[in-house]
Amino acid sequence: MIYTIHFSVHVYAEDVAIDELLNYGSHQYGILGKELLEPLRLINDTSYFLNITNVEDLWNWTDFKLYGKSTGSIAFMPVLDFVKKNHIVQKYLMFNNLRYHIDNPQLPLQYYLQRMSYGDTSTIEVQLLINSDAGTFYKKNDIRIYMNTRENGHHNIPHIHVDIHHDLSATFSIIDGRQLTNHKILKKYEKLITEFIHTHRQELLVFWNEHTDGLTVDLNQYFNLIAY
Repeated sequence: MIYTIHFSVHVYAEDVAIDELLNYGSHQYGILGKELLEPLRLINDTSYFLNITNVEDLWNWTDFKLYGKSTGSIAFMPVLDFVKKNHIVQKYLMFNNLRYHIDNPQLPLQYYLQRMSYGDTSTIEVQLLINSDAGTFYKKNDIRIYMNTRENGHHNIPHIHVDIHHDLSATFSIIDGRQLTNHKILKKYEKLITEFIHTHRQELLVFWNEHTDGLTVDLNQYFNLIAY
């Protein structure tokens, strides 16, 4: 099936967008370098008509469009291989101006469009993120909060997932804020998480009830914990 795909790009460092690096014709490339950044400048805010079946087809097309014709190398590897091996470009589908990571890209694209009530003629928004920070990608206060809703019926207690420093993952109940996993978490992080749940419990329950299998919603973006 032929879809209209529109691409947007954000460059970020820590929690802040630095999209000035995307200015066409600029000679500033930051830590990314020209080989990585220039193709993203070219695809930003452009649309294509693509005959694709599943999300994996879309992601593969995107990688090749960006770097498939590059003759350069990074770390002794062709640019395309380097980008795919290290997951340099993060890819999301956008629904109602909110990013969703696709948990199973081998499913038909139509599956996700139907879950989000998108028609066949709707323009599909794809957002690409690339990190321009030399360190680890952290969110607000070193915490990333997200939700994998329903997961084919495996959930019982409504909960959020929390990553801390990329080193520790845990789950917390939306109902009462208690930790559902048996991990030792510093008190300062546990306090931030429980306060977040208490403040946003009603909105979190709406996400839990209304969002669908295979879509991981970026709650950091929704609650303005990151600026991109």
